Amino acid sequence: MQLRESLAGLGPATLIRRCADLPESEADDIHTAATGVLRPLARSAWMDVMCALLRPNPQYGTRGSGMILTFFGTVWWLVGSVVLDGSARTAALVAGAVLAATLLVLAARRLDGTGGREAYERSARTFKWSNVGQGVGIAVVVAVGNITGGYSWIPALIAIVVGAHFFPLARPFGRLEYRWTGSLLIVVGVAGCAMALSGASESGVQTVAGLGSATVLWATTAWYLVSGVPGRSTPRQQSAATGS
Repeated sequence: MQLRESLAGLGPATLIRRCADLPESEADDIHTAATGVLRPLARSAWMDVMCALLRPNPQYGTRGSGMILTFFGTVWWLVGSVVLDGSARTAALVAGAVLAATLLVLAARRLDGTGGREAYERSARTFKWSNVGQGVGIAVVVAVGNITGGYSWIPALIAIVVGAHFFPLARPFGRLEYRWTGSLLIVVGVAGCAMALSGASESGVQTVAGLGSATVLWATTAWYLVSGVPGRSTPRQQSAATGS
C-alpha cells in the first residue's frame, strides 16, 4: 500500500524508469502497484500497452536462446554485408556490430537463464539430430551449388535449411516461437531463390539472404527482451516437453 501511494504522483515515463532501477526482488510489487495506479487513469489502448511494458518477469529460460540467436544473426549479417561496395559495406558492418553488441549485452543482463541446462539435457537427442540434419543439408547445398555452378542459389538455400531445422526444436525446448523464426527464415530463403531464378547477381542474393536471416534471428532475441509473462510458466513448459 505504501509503495502504491509513493508511485501515485509519478508520470508513466518516471514509473518505467523507476521500475527499471529498483532491485529485482521488488519487481512483482512494482508491477502490481504501478498497474493499480495507471489503469484508473485511462482505459485507452496505449495505457494497456504501457501496463504490459511494466511486466517484470522475462520469459522463462530465454537467455541461452537469445544469445545463440544473436551470435548466428551476427554471422548472417557478416555474410550479407561483406559483398556490399564501399561505404555501404562499412556502414552495414558498423551498424551490425553495434546492434549485435547491444543485443548480446541486453540478453546476458536482462533475460532469464533458469532451466537452460535442464532444457538441453531433456532435448539433447532432438538437438543433436536436428543439427546433424542441418549440417548435412548445408553440405549438400554447397556441394551441388559448386558442382552445377549455381553459386547464387547457395545462400538462399542455406537459409531454407537453417529455417527448417528450427521446427523439430520448438516443442522439446518449449520455444514455440521457433516455428515463426523458422518460417520467416524460409521466407527469406524463398525470396533469395526467386532472385536467383530471375538472374540476380550472386552478391545480391547473398545480401538479401544474409541481412534478411540476421534480421529474423535478431528480431527473435528482441522479442524475448520486450515481451514478458505475468508469472513463471515452468510447469506448463515442463509438462508439454514431457508429453512429447
